Amino acid sequence: MANPPFSTPHIKGVDLDIIQRAHNLFLANSGRLVSVVSNSMNVRAEPRSQAFRAFLKRTSAKLIELPLEIFWGSGRPVTVESYLVVIDKK
Repeated sequence: MANPPFSTPHIKGVDLDIIQRAHNLFLANSGRLVSVVSNSMNVRAEPRSQAFRAFLKRTSAKLIELPLEIFWGSGRPVTVESYLVVIDKK
């Protein structure tokens, strides 16, 4: 299970890169990757988001929408549209 940062002060969409990197470099065959991902993947038109959407399709990923209040109990309570992405590596 991963909960990568969604962005840094200088780069948006860091979570998209981290999820793909984890899948490609660290996930064993027959493994399962579960991670939180921001909704930016759905609303942004820039190449990083487009590539991530293609990656999700290519890997037959499942997306589960999370409730807006999911992070209210955290050390940094925010309202963020987010999903749980589940990828089973074949």
